[in-house]
Amino acid sequence: MSAVFLGVLLIVFGVNPGVAVLLVPVWTLMVILLACGVGLVTSALTVRYRDVSYFVPFMLQFLLYASPITYSIANVPAQYRVIYDLNPLTWLLQEFQWSLVRQPVPPGWEIALSIVVPVLAFLGGAIIFEQMERGFADVI
Repeated sequence: MSAVFLGVLLIVFGVNPGVAVLLVPVWTLMVILLACGVGLVTSALTVRYRDVSYFVPFMLQFLLYASPITYSIANVPAQYRVIYDLNPLTWLLQEFQWSLVRQPVPPGWEIALSIVVPVLAFLGGAIIFEQMERGFADVI
């Protein structure tokens, strides 16, 4: 539903996304892999350490404001840009903005890392979950 709404807004405001719109499925897959990797780790930690379930919503709310979702990364002051560049979600959101609303092309290192980091996060999360899974029955 939101994709339809986005399409209508792009037409209304006369934004032509260009060829980069073909990369939207790649960025979507990378966001899914990143979320699954982090989710696997936090779910495994929640079984062993119950306090993690209180920490996760706080961090999600923090990430909402620490990621350029409703604003462009160009609006971030230069002295804080390094902090934003440590957040892999920032890279993916910049690529979505580049693909959909004609923002400037992100640097090459950012595009490469936004593919490598989610894959590694997913693989690492799967390995951690599998290692911790053996003790789930003892804890629960």
